[in-house]
Amino acid sequence: MRTRNICQIVLSITPGPRQPVDLDSFLHPLVAELSVLAKGIPGVRVFGSPNPVTMRANVVQITGDMSAVDMLLNTTGYNGYSPGRHRKYHVVYHASSRYYYFPPTDPTNEHAVLFCVDNCTAPKRTAESIGRDAAAVEEARSSGGSLAYPTAQSKRSGIKGHSLLLAPSEARRLAYA
Repeated sequence: MRTRNICQIVLSITPGPRQPVDLDSFLHPLVAELSVLAKGIPGVRVFGSPNPVTMRANVVQITGDMSAVDMLLNTTGYNGYSPGRHRKYHVVYHASSRYYYFPPTDPTNEHAVLFCVDNCTAPKRTAESIGRDAAAVEEARSSGGSLAYPTAQSKRSGIKGHSLLLAPSEARRLAYA
């Protein structure tokens, strides 16, 4: 092991019926501290080194159950039209049961492959593509139209808006730069 528990910051979220409405307000102090640590703290004396060094820290991993990570990343989650965080998959909507299904082939065309684990050709999501989806949802929400349009756009993309940890808005990025 290269790190020990003393080198980790643990954040605990307990979702429930009275979970915070604005989770980002609780994350701002953590992100501000991580931003300072990422820039580096100069003059730290490290055992075995004759000269002081600049110590830096970065986020290595975010873990949790599905609902907690969905809240942190501001995604729609496993029950949405686009549940994959890493790839966009094709979905089949069953209107009578109001559920989304991910069959391996399209029921209307047996030759059209929709989902494949081996040699998957679905495009990978990147931080930029997630940021674009978040910006599109935020713009639809701020346009002043009906609530149905941003909700539908959020379901299609799988992203509910900007996330401090995954795809921060440009204003948030500049605030913590």
